Amino acid sequence: MGHEASKHENPDESADTSGSTTSRIAKLRQRLHRHRPHFRRHRRDSSSESTMRKLLKEEDFAGIAFLRIIGAKMKFKDKWLACVSFGEQTFRTAISDELSIDTVFVICTARTNLSGEKKLLLERNGAHVARISVFEDQINLSEIKYPLEHFKTFNEFFIRELKPGARPITSIECDDVAVCAADSRLTAFETASDAMRFWIKGRKFSIRGLLGTEVSSSAFCDGSLVIFRLAPQDYHRFHVPVSGTIEKFVDIPGCLYTVNPIAVNSKYCNVFTENKRVVSLISTKEFGKVAFVAIGATMVGSITFSKKEGDFVKKGDEFGYFSFGGSTVICVFEKDTIKIDDDLLENSSRSLETLVSVGMKLGVSVKKR
Repeated sequence: MGHEASKHENPDESADTSGSTTSRIAKLRQRLHRHRPHFRRHRRDSSSESTMRKLLKEEDFAGIAFLRIIGAKMKFKDKWLACVSFGEQTFRTAISDELSIDTVFVICTARTNLSGEKKLLLERNGAHVARISVFEDQINLSEIKYPLEHFKTFNEFFIRELKPGARPITSIECDDVAVCAADSRLTAFETASDAMRFWIKGRKFSIRGLLGTEVSSSAFCDGSLVIFRLAPQDYHRFHVPVSGTIEKFVDIPGCLYTVNPIAVNSKYCNVFTENKRVVSLISTKEFGKVAFVAIGATMVGSITFSKKEGDFVKKGDEFGYFSFGGSTVICVFEKDTIKIDDDLLENSSRSLETLVSVGMKLGVSVKKR
């Protein structure tokens, strides 16, 4: 399948003949500057209903920047796919099961100078993670439910739980207020047509193709669309955005293409309708029916739900999690049922992603009862 993500190279191939880490990172920065879509981050005060938002500058973004594999101690049973991200640009390399790994360095950078690099060090001992040392500006250790020593494998750390109250839920008693479903980079659109004009460029994208025939309806096809894109460093448990009853789950098999903006913005790729996904349908009083789509991505073939059909869920409840990697949740609302916050729509219309956390306000119900 030809798509833009397939054009990404291994970072070592971008290095000059000197082989220095400095030159490799410089090369990657140049590539990122040329190709990465623009985006902004903001954090909203979960304790306030204020519409004031803070947009952070692009250079404040601290994503996974560079990954190097060193040593030969640990055997992998299966083929392993190393996903190397520099900002929003992803490089992938397959590693055969004969290759073994002792230490993996993931260097995260938030500044343009090397002295400002932040590092996430993962040291593996056999099949277990012996130590995870994380600089607090990358992952907030104080909000993790268990101490680092509790995690026996990196995937256990990846699907970590947070302490109660770490993600306050906006207007918890008001079911006519919808909240963000994941710690993620959000884009939101009043209609699918808006989404295709400003963000999703896949030629074959449609709400019917996304949801499948068992869930799709004409009300959804004309409805609002919210995309929550998770990066590898994010908290990878997703939560219910609205209160209601789970009617069904529908598994849709598919590929595991990357969900980064390079692929989503490509007219040659149909990531959201071709990737493996699970579609759930939630019936609510305030918003009608809401489709919740958990989409697998590179290295995220495992999607686990903690609820079952027939369960009543309260907005903010944990709904499930993705195993290792980054992925996406898409919520589709029926036509004329939600008024999404203006700043989210405005950012999205400018092709900007907004950084949000679980429980932040998404919008309010306008459904006629």
